[in-house]
Amino acid sequence: SSANATRDDRASDAPPTEAMRNVLLSPEAKKKPPPPPKPRDDATSASDRGGARGGDRRPQRDDAFPSHHEVNTALDPRARLDAVLKRPENVTCAECPTRNPCWASLNLGVFFCLNCSGVHRGLGVHVSKVRSTSMDKWSEENVAFMEKIGNSRANAYWEANVPPGAKPTASEEGDPAVAKYIRDKYELKKFCATDVAGPVDASGVVHKTHDAFAPRERVAGDRMASFGSAPAPGSQGGG
Repeated sequence: SSANATRDDRASDAPPTEAMRNVLLSPEAKKKPPPPPKPRDDATSASDRGGARGGDRRPQRDDAFPSHHEVNTALDPRARLDAVLKRPENVTCAECPTRNPCWASLNLGVFFCLNCSGVHRGLGVHVSKVRSTSMDKWSEENVAFMEKIGNSRANAYWEANVPPGAKPTASEEGDPAVAKYIRDKYELKKFCATDVAGPVDASGVVHKTHDAFAPRERVAGDRMASFGSAPAPGSQGGG
């Protein structure tokens, strides 16, 4: 047993063999431990992380293109209507100095306050189709028309010939002066421009006022003229 111990001691003191030297000098033995992973940027997309795992390899979304939600928001009629209301020309009622109007006329393209909305309703839907900007539903077509017209362009036509001092300087519920002004403006067309058939939008397109906007007196006169010019029964084919 002492001889075996002596041989073991000699073996431990012996120089390393060629095979052992190759193991100690191999690249795997020399390789340093890998550095700790760098923290990932919060902006790194989940698609990149999935690609590293061999899963979802879809490319990262280009920020130059809006997301599906952003596109829907940009085209949403309600969001577009809110943007039109914030335009400088629309922050004041089209009929009086009241700020932040919350009612509109779909066919006239104007925004007005609560008090003036009651007068517009009294004109009838053949003259003014009144809608709330917050409570009623708005179609894309309705919003597009309000974007094209608005208070400034509409009043450039409807108030082209307003006498000095005729437009109300205040609005109160049931104010007869406000009611008379609005009726004179739209129903009787007393102040409208005479060189154009209707409001002109940003593209230069004239939005002609419908025949139903004509003054009642003129409509009645046209009907009487038409009736008077009709041939009397039995006046044709005689002889």
